[in-house]
Amino acid sequence: KGGPMVRYFMFGLVFATLVACEPGDKLTQADCERITDIATCGEKGCHWGHGSVVYAKCGEECHFPVNSTAFSMCFLSDTGIEENVSMTYYRLVGDTYEIVDLTSDIGNLTGWERLWPSCVTCTFDY
Repeated sequence: KGGPMVRYFMFGLVFATLVACEPGDKLTQADCERITDIATCGEKGCHWGHGSVVYAKCGEECHFPVNSTAFSMCFLSDTGIEENVSMTYYRLVGDTYEIVDLTSDIGNLTGWERLWPSCVTCTFDY
């Protein structure tokens, strides 16, 4: 039965649910970064990348030794294609650059630039 208030409430509830679950919602890099396993990363439309990471500020050198710090993360990429060539990406976090050398080129990454910042010189031992 219910009165008009119950009907309006139910309509509002259904409408809010439809809007909240709209399939056109855009995936963000933050959404991908919260994913911590390879399978879920791919299922959600993100791309898993792994390699090495170095942190450097402007004017510093970034050096990737043979046993660099291991790194893996789920990225938002513009492609599902993975090229079997290494690619370096970077982003600014506060006043420090996070520079990652991935084992594969996984396209253009949201929030990341290719190679390394112009104010940092990177060298590789491998």
